Amino acid sequence: MKKVAPTEGKTRMKSRTRKTGDHQFLVKLMRPIFQTTVVSVDAQNEQQAIIRALDGASRLRGRDWKGAFDSSKYTYDVQIVLDADDVMARRDPVWEPGTPADRIVADLEKMEEFEYLLLKGDVEAGQGDLVMQPWLDEKSFLMLADLAGDWKVDIEIIEDEGLEGYRGHLRRSAPGIAIEYEGNVIPFRPRGAKKNDDEDAG
Repeated sequence: MKKVAPTEGKTRMKSRTRKTGDHQFLVKLMRPIFQTTVVSVDAQNEQQAIIRALDGASRLRGRDWKGAFDSSKYTYDVQIVLDADDVMARRDPVWEPGTPADRIVADLEKMEEFEYLLLKGDVEAGQGDLVMQPWLDEKSFLMLADLAGDWKVDIEIIEDEGLEGYRGHLRRSAPGIAIEYEGNVIPFRPRGAKKNDDEDAG
């Protein structure tokens, strides 16, 4: 596998399939990069400090931010898979017959139909938060409900696996205590319930 340069794409479409019998696919990938910085602000309290820091974030220079892709924590995402041979064989409805390979690659790089939502996890305290993104304001209510429904299914799978794994650990490490107290070891919230200070403190 190698990066497809616009000038080489058409040659690879013809020769590779002819030699191996495989199809050539163009796959658009995404990798998340998180950058951080530390700023100093004057404020009356913590909430005001947060607001002022966020307000000034867009004015920071690119070199003020630190961070690169970390493959030990994050993975790659596949956005688009395109059978390039189908395009060349005039079987793709998006591109006109005879569209050059460099044009197809350029079009794929420009496509922006995918957006990402951030789930922030404090892995020391065990607290999770959803970091809302501006693109959500641009979508219809129906789209938001549709997306959230899909996300909810995946999140609940993670939650269920975590709960089951934790309960299994309790049963194995201290069977007598686990059976009696396992429901109270961590104040798990019913789905849909909001966090509150009393619950967190307990």
